[in-house]
Amino acid sequence: MQGNLHVWFWLGTLQKLIELCLIPRKRKLNQLQAIM
Repeated sequence: MQGNLHVWFWLGTLQKLIELCLIPRKRKLNQLQAIM
């Protein structure tokens, strides 16, 4: 079970990092669309 918890922990961490990377890009795209 400890091994599975470790894997889930890393998956959650990667997901958070991906969201942090994608959210600013979405905001930039929204700003560009607002300008156009």
